[in-house]
Amino acid sequence: MYQVYLLTVIINIFGGILLASGFFKEKFPSLEELEKFLTDNKAYVTMLSLALIIIGVLKLIIPASPAASVAQDLVPALLAIICGISLFYGYYKKVSDIDSGTTSFMDKYVYRYRDIIGILTALSGLVHFILPRMILL
Repeated sequence: MYQVYLLTVIINIFGGILLASGFFKEKFPSLEELEKFLTDNKAYVTMLSLALIIIGVLKLIIPASPAASVAQDLVPALLAIICGISLFYGYYKKVSDIDSGTTSFMDKYVYRYRDIIGILTALSGLVHFILPRMILL
């Protein structure tokens, strides 16, 4: 379905840019106000992270073309799911002060690399838009 394909491309690009906003803020200081508005808005972060996770799962279930069903959309779908979890965890970490084994695992293995995950997610959305029928992209 092309609607899910288009949603995946758009949501991967926006989610990746928001997740890597710390990296982009250093390179482009003019984006600091936009990043502050987007990360402080609880509804936006929650909806975007849920949309990333839901669209990522849908992309694994509903293929864009029946030729190479799962393999064609594997990387953008997995990166969307990881990006959504990282965005949600980052906001949760900012508003909560609970420390547990799960939060230390997320800090150590996922949230530490949020800039890299965000850039890879945005690039996968862009490359997936340019080369829609590429296997594993």
